[in-house]
Amino acid sequence: MGSPKPLLDFGGRTALELVVGAAVNAGVSPSLVVVGESGQAVLASHAWKPLFSGVRWVENPQKGSEQLRSLQLALESVKDEAFEGFFIHPVDCPLATPDDYKLLRDAFELDPDAHDVFILSYKHRRGHPIFCRRTLASQILSLGPEQTVRDVIEKARIAHIPTPNAGVREDMDHPEDYLRLRKAFLGY
Repeated sequence: MGSPKPLLDFGGRTALELVVGAAVNAGVSPSLVVVGESGQAVLASHAWKPLFSGVRWVENPQKGSEQLRSLQLALESVKDEAFEGFFIHPVDCPLATPDDYKLLRDAFELDPDAHDVFILSYKHRRGHPIFCRRTLASQILSLGPEQTVRDVIEKARIAHIPTPNAGVREDMDHPEDYLRLRKAFLGY
């Protein structure tokens, strides 16, 4: 990308601000942000902003590790706390809204135990964030480095939650993806 993904600009807000803002504005608390190689720059750019006052920061010191390791570190940091479930929202999928978070939370609350994973879906295609019941945390924590979170999710009972937001399907892996998402976000 040429710049750390959390710091990519979306009209005066960073990708990380969009992701955390969607969660915070939907009432998700606490929000955990896992930072890696560019962690100091990300912290310096965000920790002082009011939006991040309730955020808990987790460092992933393992350079070049996969997203799985970051998720495991976040889950390890809350393993002794009481919670019913957790959201997974990679920073390279910044176009979700508070309403998307609310759709997932409402689906979870209305589903006494039929599903373990709640995945946003736009036109029958999966997106982010996703919500997992706490029962999946131990399975994710037991995954080895050659595995992915999908190894747990695909074996779980999945509910697909429709959203009108096409942005949940969008991610940034290449500079042209970032330019496309920035353009979509800014509406031009």
